[in-house]
This record gives sequence, C-alpha cells and structure tokens, in this order.
Amino acid sequence: MNIGFVGLGTVGQLMAERILAAGHHLVIHDRMLASAENLVARGAVFAETPACVAWEVDIILSMPDNDATAREMILGKDGIVTGLSRQAIHVCCGAISEEQSCFLQEHHAQRGQTYVVATILDEAVAMGKGKLLTFDIRAYDILLRIQPMLECLGTFNVSKDDQLRQVGCLVREFDSTDFA
Repeated sequence: MNIGFVGLGTVGQLMAERILAAGHHLVIHDRMLASAENLVARGAVFAETPACVAWEVDIILSMPDNDATAREMILGKDGIVTGLSRQAIHVCCGAISEEQSCFLQEHHAQRGQTYVVATILDEAVAMGKGKLLTFDIRAYDILLRIQPMLECLGTFNVSKDDQLRQVGCLVREFDSTDFA
C-alpha cells in the first residue's frame, strides 16, 4: 500500500514507524525536516509539501496539533486537498475541534474527496485502556479499505459496545508493544 503521513510529532512518528516496519511504501512530510530524518533513513520518502504527499499515495494520515495547523496543512496553498485524488482517503488523526473536523469533512465532500476522522484519545487514559484511536462508524466501508494499514498499527476490532455505536465510533485497539 502507498501511504502518506503529514505531521510527525511523537505519536505520528510511532505510527509512521509501524507503517514502515510492515513493509508499506511511506511518503512523509513535516514542517521540521529533522522530524523526518530517522524515517527517511529507514526507507520513507520525504515530500516537500503535504500536497506532494497526497499526490503519491492511496491513504494519507494527517496529525495536526490544533485547528490553525489543520487549516494550513490540509486546506493551505500546498495542503493535502490540493493533491488528494478522488480515489485516495484522508484520515485525520489530529487534535482538532469538532467544528474544525466538520468543516474539513464538508470541504472534502465538496471536492469529491474521502475524509475520515480518527480521533486520538487522551494518550495516558488510552494507554491504560489499550485504546488510542476512534473512527467514525459512518465510514465503515472506508475503514475496510484501510484495514491493511490499520492492522500494521495493532489489533483492529469493531467495537461491540452499543453505546459507542450510537455515538458513531469504532474503537481501534493497540497491543501493549505499540508504544514501547
């Protein structure tokens, strides 16, 4: 699978390392080149802009750390949406507001692009519960398309919890070695 990753903070680095270790082709971008160096040394390809990453991949994960960063990374002049094909999938894992996420969903939809929200839970709480990402269940068919990428991050399970289904979440569980 051709996978892209934009925003290589602490969690992004760990996720990108697992994607590489699983043998996927990985194209990356971060505002700080130093954040990408160890991944490039292990076989990732560095792209100059988020748009360049999006042009090269089937799935792109973004990890903005706030709403302003998300707007620039995703909607800016060289943002993800400018390079994302209608066949590719954008999975946003960043720490952004619900309002920003809805805005991004609408913007992608207007362009005929696929956008999936994968919310990062509070890391300390998530680590204790063995859960880190939640996905919007309304995108279940898309999740099946990205399942090979998810499996390299850990165990992939659809939550059987009726309460989670009512609020539209799919829980992504990680094993204890994920962030060792």
